[in-house]
Amino acid sequence: MDGYERPERIKPQQRAEMLRSLSVLASEGRATYCEVIPAILADQHDRELLLRSLEKCRVFAEDPERKKLQVAVHHFAQSGLVSGIESLCRPAIDYHIMRLYLRRGEVKPVSALGLEYLLSPRTKRRSTVTALRRTVASALLGVAEMSGMAVATVNNIEWWIGRSICVRNKPDCLLQAPASDWLRPHCSRCPFADTCVALNVDQSLFSIREPNHVSRVY
Repeated sequence: MDGYERPERIKPQQRAEMLRSLSVLASEGRATYCEVIPAILADQHDRELLLRSLEKCRVFAEDPERKKLQVAVHHFAQSGLVSGIESLCRPAIDYHIMRLYLRRGEVKPVSALGLEYLLSPRTKRRSTVTALRRTVASALLGVAEMSGMAVATVNNIEWWIGRSICVRNKPDCLLQAPASDWLRPHCSRCPFADTCVALNVDQSLFSIREPNHVSRVY
């Protein structure tokens, strides 16, 4: 991954452990992809069976918010290879989306003390970050419902905006950086520019980055 701007996040040993944990899917006589991920999930029993199968992998089971599991489910749903999996999709909230929703104002602290805590660079308690992740997930579900779009689609759009436009150090509100090439043919600036709280009301929110917290899973 030459040229990656944050090499400290690569964590090769942890990534290797994640891959090794998937080997359990090949147990119990399963020898092909279709025996692990069926092409059709006919009913709730089939969907629950798939989730139980995936959750045998430590990389999924040890993630209390099931973010990694939901990322996998989203990919299956968007691939079109697994019919009936769409109802399993729930928000997969990573730090890009948390940062995005706090800056735009979809999620906001209820007090000045809460805002100060979010802006502070000090390490946060895992329980605090978990609560924030759940609040952002609820907000994303609301966006999906109001827009009439699938949860996986909204999640993917928000991730791309957070990953390439509303970035950690210098948000590219005017879509001038190379990372914004994918959106520039459709917009002259961030599509949320008119309503973004950080851009229009409180620019201190731009200093919000991903929260450092203890006891991270993988």
